[in-house]
Amino acid sequence: MGEEKSRKEKTPKNSREGMRRTSNANYMAIMTALAVAFVVVINLIVNALGSNFTQIDLSRQDIFTLTDVSIEYLKNLEEDITIITLAEPGQEYADLERLLQDYEAHSSHIKLEKRDPAKSPDIVSKYNANLTQGSIVVVCGEKYRAIDLTDMLIQSTIDSNSSYVYYQYDMEGLITNAIEYVTSDVDIKAYVLTGSGKSSLGVIETDIEKQGIRVDEVNLEDEGRVPEDADLLILHMLVKDFTDKEYEYLTEYLNNGGTMFISEEALSIKTGTVLPNYDALLERYGMSVEHVTVLEQNSSYYYTGDTSYNFMVKPVLRSHEITDDFKKAGTELLMVTPDKIDISEKENVEIIPLLESSGTAYYKSKEDGSLAKLNTDPSGTFTYMAAAVETMENGKQSKMIYSSSYSLLSREYVESKVNDTLAAANTKFVISCMKWLTGQEDTIYVDKKSKSYNRLVYMHDVDVKLGYLTLGVPAAVLLTGGIVWYRRRKK
Repeated sequence: MGEEKSRKEKTPKNSREGMRRTSNANYMAIMTALAVAFVVVINLIVNALGSNFTQIDLSRQDIFTLTDVSIEYLKNLEEDITIITLAEPGQEYADLERLLQDYEAHSSHIKLEKRDPAKSPDIVSKYNANLTQGSIVVVCGEKYRAIDLTDMLIQSTIDSNSSYVYYQYDMEGLITNAIEYVTSDVDIKAYVLTGSGKSSLGVIETDIEKQGIRVDEVNLEDEGRVPEDADLLILHMLVKDFTDKEYEYLTEYLNNGGTMFISEEALSIKTGTVLPNYDALLERYGMSVEHVTVLEQNSSYYYTGDTSYNFMVKPVLRSHEITDDFKKAGTELLMVTPDKIDISEKENVEIIPLLESSGTAYYKSKEDGSLAKLNTDPSGTFTYMAAAVETMENGKQSKMIYSSSYSLLSREYVESKVNDTLAAANTKFVISCMKWLTGQEDTIYVDKKSKSYNRLVYMHDVDVKLGYLTLGVPAAVLLTGGIVWYRRRKK
């Protein structure tokens, strides 16, 4: 009797355990099926959204993400734009393709195309696009601008004995300004004076062209005049006087309402040097220059890095429509070995200093090898750069900006010798000067973005963002799991 009763009691218990196991198995099967279905649906949604919504930009300066400047501009875009990538299949530059998808995502007027130049030779001839594989052409109607990939990606090795590489990406800046160019009716042409004693612009030429200012070179002696389509003349790193013919051509151009930007090389023109034609051109606008080296005593007004250089001065910005935004932002600029500009009143000329020294600056002869201030060295506030407007009897106006140091235009020098920040600030200031000279309205400007990495240390590029993913997410999961475990244990 006792054994039979015991068997009857065990049977229901075994049955309940079996039912529980079956129920658990069914539950796990259902949850597995739901999990698989969830993953499939998520994958479908992700594929539909595109990479611009599903990829995270881990680069230090958001290289693959448009800045607010470009996004705001694209919001107001009304014309249809086609961006054509010229490359064989598989030869596209991945970083550029990712950025282009962001352009397409922010405007319904942006359309992306890919064309193989080998199979479409007509497109090469149509857009004069004999470019590097992966380059692009931005098109709006009949107007276009071709951008070579090598202009968008600048690479240099910091130390030839190490694996450290320095990159500058100018993809967004060039693309956004190409879109602005092909949708604009404004066409401005600048000429850089070449020939004896003059220099080409260097890398800053690209930054100027990003503002819709087409840049070319002209040798006035060979040309026999200033080109008729010149809206602006640029003279960079002058080291010797104009010839009589050059002076004649420049005077005729300015008499007709021309504009000019001059930057002196400074180091090569020794103290006491007389340049009759050059001096006459400056005197026309109430300016004269003393070829001396201005130095600063106060370290707040010169560059201090690993070594202090009081000939690398940080100028004081004076009030002018060119400088006002920079003053409000507290932007610092850099000028190397500037000369001293003297300003005098001139009838029909309005002249305003743009950049000056502090009140404790002093100057020395360029032949003086010492940088330390002596009691005999004149001190005070000196002008480094000035802007002038001449109103002529015929009602026309000509404009002149004179910089007593080449360094504002020499972006590569400041980047290599000092730092990117001051080089970028100088460049933006030059752009502001060009806008004033040519009468441009506000234009779009996106500066280069730096991408630095060490081949042996990946964390250098992704910076803090990757740290959030690799450390923050696992830590959050562990913390959540610990809380759940503790609560269940308390029950």
